[in-house]
Amino acid sequence: MPKPEVVPGRQRQESVPHCPKRRFSQTASPPWDPGPSPPMSPKRPRTTTYTPESPTDSIQGEQSMSSQGGPVPPDPARQPTKQGKFHTDIYLMIVDQVIESGKQRDGSQSEWKETLMSLACTSRLLQGIAEDHIYRHPSFRQWNPTMFGNNLDHVVNRFLFALWARPSRRVSVRNLELAYFATCSNIEQLIDTVQVCPNLSHLTLEWAPRTLPTSLDEQARGVARLLNSCSKKVHHFTFVKYDDERPGQVNEVSGGCSEFYERLTSFMAAAPVSDLMATLLNHRLPDLKYFRWEPPLDRQLYRLINGKLLPEASKTCPALRTLDWGIRLLNLPSLLKACEVWGPTLRSLRVHINDPIPNPISQILPLLPRLEELSVRTLHRITQSDIQAIVHYARSTPLHLQNISLTSQTDPMRPPTLPRIDDDLANLIDAVHPTLVSLHLEYDRPVKAKFIKHLVKAKRLHHFYVEIEGRPKDRHLQLVSRECPRLKGIYFPSLSSARSFVPATLY
Repeated sequence: MPKPEVVPGRQRQESVPHCPKRRFSQTASPPWDPGPSPPMSPKRPRTTTYTPESPTDSIQGEQSMSSQGGPVPPDPARQPTKQGKFHTDIYLMIVDQVIESGKQRDGSQSEWKETLMSLACTSRLLQGIAEDHIYRHPSFRQWNPTMFGNNLDHVVNRFLFALWARPSRRVSVRNLELAYFATCSNIEQLIDTVQVCPNLSHLTLEWAPRTLPTSLDEQARGVARLLNSCSKKVHHFTFVKYDDERPGQVNEVSGGCSEFYERLTSFMAAAPVSDLMATLLNHRLPDLKYFRWEPPLDRQLYRLINGKLLPEASKTCPALRTLDWGIRLLNLPSLLKACEVWGPTLRSLRVHINDPIPNPISQILPLLPRLEELSVRTLHRITQSDIQAIVHYARSTPLHLQNISLTSQTDPMRPPTLPRIDDDLANLIDAVHPTLVSLHLEYDRPVKAKFIKHLVKAKRLHHFYVEIEGRPKDRHLQLVSRECPRLKGIYFPSLSSARSFVPATLY
């Protein structure tokens, strides 16, 4: 009997799986390392030689394979217009949905990145879109040892291998968080990682000197080489450092990194005061717009140079727009001296003021004529004079204030002698209502419910937190809801906790 005819290439083509059979481990590997080799799309049969020139061609080419095994170019007459754009949009929606649902569940990246890795292996279009999200913000700081083990060096090495295996992944890395301590102690590996990321713009470095076996001087030189190896696109730097064993060691880091610091527009530091002071003394940051400092570990040393930090910062960062000073031991005279320099540029001031000097707000505001955000925290009570100082400032300078926040950490027992601020608060609304977006005031005596009707002037109001006494009339609430469409909630402690914030839609 004659043998049945076998079309060349069909058997091999039928044996090609539509997607990889391999399943990713949920516990043994990070999202960018699904197995012993980097993820790849399934290869076409050897008989297929058609190379798509666009994502659209890739989809159409897979659908137009003839039954004889040979490639058939797509017929333009039979193709709908802009089909490629349509398919790309659909895939983008799929990836965005995976990310959003993952963030809503627990906020972690591990689960939705694993799902994206699975999606990346289903088609070439999804692979490119998904990998752009997977590699955009890798973090090696707060690692889960139960999931990935204690050897973070090994995990970083696998990530570096994935970047080398497919160079297109390197351009996706925008935000990189690195740790330099006992479980990730190979500084050369960290340097290699930043060198292969040409589009890196945000760098976070966490350094714990005491956990490392090398000397402090050697560590400092390694950190300096890492910063100098970064792309020139790095403009945002977060520096976290523990264990201030020897205050002078940071000079080893700061000495040769002037070019790195001069490019920064955002600098956040959670480091000992000696490190911060050395950075301010050794560098000039002419383009820095955002500066945040977390409380140091050594408060005794901070007290010694408390009055020098902010004036030195004003010299180093003359164009600063946002100052976020997290330390509670703020020296008010030094802040006033710095504000004299920052007056023309500073837009946002966030500070803790616990100085016993009376009426500190009335001394700060006149120095900052272009201020848009004022956030003051204090261990003392917010006073009537603080509110009056803001009213006077708003009436005497060109209006820019959008966000006002005065918070206190005081004893919940309210003294009965506190004056009412209903009229002062109404004057504040009258003074700033054209620009007001957010008002958060923790005063230890509530205002009367009828004050609500004053809010209708603030058409841009989004957030309002002032304690209201009693329940406002429904017609006042409806009026506010209609006149302030952006308002999300109003605080009513007299209502149940479930309804302490009544939404802007009200009922």
